[in-house]
Amino acid sequence: MQKITPVGQKLIVFPLPQETITTENNIVVMENELDRGEVVEVSDELKDLYPIGSIVTYPSGAGLTLPHYKKKTCLWLTANLDIWGILTDEKE
Repeated sequence: MQKITPVGQKLIVFPLPQETITTENNIVVMENELDRGEVVEVSDELKDLYPIGSIVTYPSGAGLTLPHYKKKTCLWLTANLDIWGILTDEKE
């Protein structure tokens, strides 16, 4: 298997399942505006900002599909266009 090293503002993410919330009345609500993905490959230019394994948010439908990379369907994203945020745990 070959490894892809993105260049410039590019990174490769593995899309994560959408989170669902069930209300008290058993109504299932899904977040449809933003998707989440785990960074699997990143350019040298962005490796300090988006370390491999970090979770990022991006608009639904963003990026280009990269099928069968590391036996998963991943997405090519452009950092300065597609990435809207980095998810981290809050420290109390």
